[in-house]
Amino acid sequence: MVKFFQPYELPVCEYCHEEWSWRVSIKKMFTLNRAMSCPSCGKEQYQTRKSRIRMSQLVLLSNLVLLINAFFDFYWWEIVLMYVAIIVTGFILMPYNLKLQNDEDLNLW
Repeated sequence: MVKFFQPYELPVCEYCHEEWSWRVSIKKMFTLNRAMSCPSCGKEQYQTRKSRIRMSQLVLLSNLVLLINAFFDFYWWEIVLMYVAIIVTGFILMPYNLKLQNDEDLNLW
């Protein structure tokens, strides 16, 4: 199993070793291009395979609310509140799971 949020670091460029800010990491993650250019040196960086797996696990975590609702009878607004809390928490923690590498890994998983 993949451990979440360790070691609690923002991504670091493999070329210039500069740490990206949280804001820059979010902007780079939500682009359609797989290559992410470093804000300080401009070199192309790619997300690691392990990092992509962690991101998908964060998204799947939101489905935990459906499983919890199957065992407990919650009101609709409680379910919405749980979804919002999980999505906001995942969004805040996503840049800490972003790890970079120099070359593109062509395998999706």
